[in-house]
Amino acid sequence: MSTNTPQFDTTKKTTVPPILEKIGFNKSVQTTLMQLFFDKVSLLMSVIATMTNAILIYPEQSNHLKIIRINMSHLSSKEFTPANIAVLTVSDTRNESTDTSGGYLVEALKAAGHQLTDKQIVIDDPYKIRAVVSQWIADDKTEVIMITGGTGFTARDTTPEAVSVLFDKQVEGFGELFRAVSYQEIGSSTIQSRALAGFANNTVIFCMPGSTGACKTAWTKIIVEQINAQHKPCNFMPHLGAK
Repeated sequence: MSTNTPQFDTTKKTTVPPILEKIGFNKSVQTTLMQLFFDKVSLLMSVIATMTNAILIYPEQSNHLKIIRINMSHLSSKEFTPANIAVLTVSDTRNESTDTSGGYLVEALKAAGHQLTDKQIVIDDPYKIRAVVSQWIADDKTEVIMITGGTGFTARDTTPEAVSVLFDKQVEGFGELFRAVSYQEIGSSTIQSRALAGFANNTVIFCMPGSTGACKTAWTKIIVEQINAQHKPCNFMPHLGAK
């Protein structure tokens, strides 16, 4: 990456704005004005680059700034790193033999190369939900928590209320993207999902609906990429771990 502002090569033919020719400036004055203009633009673009972590690329033997490329490589990796994941099913009726949604998430995370640290089923009780999730958040081993169930609007659906108070930061984009993707599958019924996600103690927590189809959508369209250290331009893995 070049750190110096490129200079105009006066030996080469340079396109001069027609306004300068109409005013009647000679070639020397035109070149000076163009260089001053380019200096100001380069300074502005360098400031923008600093603020947005971008790279300004000046092609060799060129008088023009060719491209601005956002550099987010520090948020991805060449190496796949298995994540330690806990799965929680929230249901008043399911058990291990009938928990198809939790079972799907367990098999999916293992197939992707991640490690299961724990799996539990709790009833739709906000305090029981919060107790289990809090334990995992405090656990040094657990980096990702996936919760299925309790995100609807019935009186017993309390997962968002139970979990959101534990967040240090909320990942608003997860619920937004989940409903956008889900709309392609179930239409406007997707608004009845209160799917959400957030960070707590360097642990990312995903809350999704109880249906197996919804879990597949959340996993395949969003989660599997965001907990893959190789996913570009960025993913959640650099934010997880040390507690």
